[in-house]
Amino acid sequence: MTRINLDEERRRCRQFYEKWRFIRRIVELCAEGISWKGCKLVTPKEAEKIPLKYRQLIDSGALKNGARDMVVDGIGDFSLKVKDSVHVLKIETPRELPFLRDAEAGGRSLLWPAQLNAKALENMTGLISRDAAHAALVAEMVTRLKEDMCMVLGVPYALLQETVATGDPTATMWGLIIFRGKVDQLRSHIAFQIQRKVQPLISEALSYEWPIKVDWNENWLPRGGEWGPVYQVFKAQGIELRPLREAALRMAKLELDNQLISRHTYEEKVKWFRQG
Repeated sequence: MTRINLDEERRRCRQFYEKWRFIRRIVELCAEGISWKGCKLVTPKEAEKIPLKYRQLIDSGALKNGARDMVVDGIGDFSLKVKDSVHVLKIETPRELPFLRDAEAGGRSLLWPAQLNAKALENMTGLISRDAAHAALVAEMVTRLKEDMCMVLGVPYALLQETVATGDPTATMWGLIIFRGKVDQLRSHIAFQIQRKVQPLISEALSYEWPIKVDWNENWLPRGGEWGPVYQVFKAQGIELRPLREAALRMAKLELDNQLISRHTYEEKVKWFRQG
């Protein structure tokens, strides 16, 4: 793929993002998940060589902004501060199937698979007002197309409502597996890229020669509370996945009452659904 075609993809995906609210909601959920709880700089050796105030080199707002552009454009600017100097790191989305020799390069918008149907969505939406006799049928077709787009992006259309009050919690979990996995992949990728690009900056600014590592402040896939972070991310974007919350609390209580888990494990399981 030539660079011109990649630029055209990015342009179309940016327009797609700006036009459709449901797509913007998915992007915000992705950015919220990627930046969730923020990250820090850690040093495997001689931790005291790097003062504490320099370990939070990038704040959650900068992470979210970079992640948002990364999802939409395939590349994001991540602003960070090393000592007293501000730096901007450009990070592209990872390449798909990197173990294949002819795999496509990174830097592609994550919206591209859904954007392929953008023209069809626009045309059908326009038909609703022009064809009153078939407006209901066309509206149903529009909804189904949106559902397909959302499924490709890993967030079911039905879960983009402000309160998901009813529904099968197991179906909710299955519906969000792609979303959860993609967020985990991008968090790992971003942390590695920041680590790789910040190492020489730290070495120069602080005369530090040992390796550094970028860690997330909270694990995206915590043991015993695997869906807690996902619940929190949706809630932060104004969407409460109530069936997910109620099922998690009910199961944890059942395990505790039957002495299958300790009180400590119980608290670890339910804390994700009690926090804001």
